Amino acid sequence: METYFRHLNDGDIDKVMEMLSPDIRMEDPVGGPPRIGHEALREYLTSVIDAKSEIRTGPIVAAQDGVRVALPLVGRLNQLGKKDGPRMEIPCVDVISVGGDGLIQEVLVFWGMTDVGK
Repeated sequence: METYFRHLNDGDIDKVMEMLSPDIRMEDPVGGPPRIGHEALREYLTSVIDAKSEIRTGPIVAAQDGVRVALPLVGRLNQLGKKDGPRMEIPCVDVISVGGDGLIQEVLVFWGMTDVGK
């Protein structure tokens, strides 16, 4: 999982996409409806990269099912859609499911508007 976030921090969208299942599903309950499939994820993750994101990850906690991990992280970024301006800091927890092929199948992002800081 660290590799996924390292590629995001490096701005390497192609390397990020290589890690995702073609039917990837990302759900951000606060940020909007689920994004499903490569096209939707490429568009969204490109906006995250364009917002000059810096993501610091905490320790990974693996579920006993061998499929999911929980990962606390803190993201610093500009408001999505803006390349400049004030930075936000958002602590959150991602729950990531990985398939038998080693590709990320689902990402659930948990955070709240009260978590956003400067």
